[in-house]
Amino acid sequence: MASVFISYRRDDSAGEAGRLADALEARFGKERVFRDVEDIPAGEDFARAIDRALAKADTLLVVIGREWLEVRNAAGQRRLEDAQDFVRLEVESALAHELRVLPVLVRGTPMPAADELPESLRPLARIQAHELSDSRWDYDVRQLVGLLEQGRGWQTALRKHRRIELAAAVVVALIAGFLVWSTRPPDVSGVWHLANGNVWAVTQEDDRLTIEETHRESREVWRKGVATLRGKVLDVELDLVFQRDYHYTGELQVAGNGATLTGAITLQRDGRKEPMTLTRQARQ
Repeated sequence: MASVFISYRRDDSAGEAGRLADALEARFGKERVFRDVEDIPAGEDFARAIDRALAKADTLLVVIGREWLEVRNAAGQRRLEDAQDFVRLEVESALAHELRVLPVLVRGTPMPAADELPESLRPLARIQAHELSDSRWDYDVRQLVGLLEQGRGWQTALRKHRRIELAAAVVVALIAGFLVWSTRPPDVSGVWHLANGNVWAVTQEDDRLTIEETHRESREVWRKGVATLRGKVLDVELDLVFQRDYHYTGELQVAGNGATLTGAITLQRDGRKEPMTLTRQARQ
């Protein structure tokens, strides 16, 4: 069964969508990745096949290139304004059924603003996007794979449990996490906000972390790197993406409640220290 549905416009990002599908199929298997051009047999109803694939998916990846917003039909109308547009229907259906939705930006495309989208798609503008760049494609795809692996089973749990059951499961998980806190690395994966407005996206495998820092204004990845957990201390190494020889190292302390990281990083070229306080974004 497919677990990842790739939504894209053929006139906008067919090449990137195909390249992404190949990478995800190599990681998860062809049967877990759905892309319409290859996965719908000749003669089968297009809309019905997409509905079936969405029903089986864990995550909808919305590939957004420079023409995604403005592709128009023969009458000159934006396709997104057409209630029967397949891309619009894919995203609307995923949002309505609380499917995990992840915008994927290609060719340096900025995330669409809410007022550029039809009302039914405006929640998409509030979702943290992931960027795929030609210059760092392999690295960006690895980060995306990490995000997808974190989200496996999310839709299944959401559909099987009512809100009261989910709340009870969260309480049990918190208690279990507290009991094993001293014998396993704390979970620091997720989204963290810096005081200056920048955002860290952290993925974790045991005591190894990968970090991407998105700039508050450009909304581009500004710094990226890795960290190692020693108990409740993160040994951090970061590099500027767009400029060489800017390498930072430092330590951050995980607060007892797991909601704050505090410490400092140092720019190695001149010894300048940058104090840091990060606050964890609440998980939904």
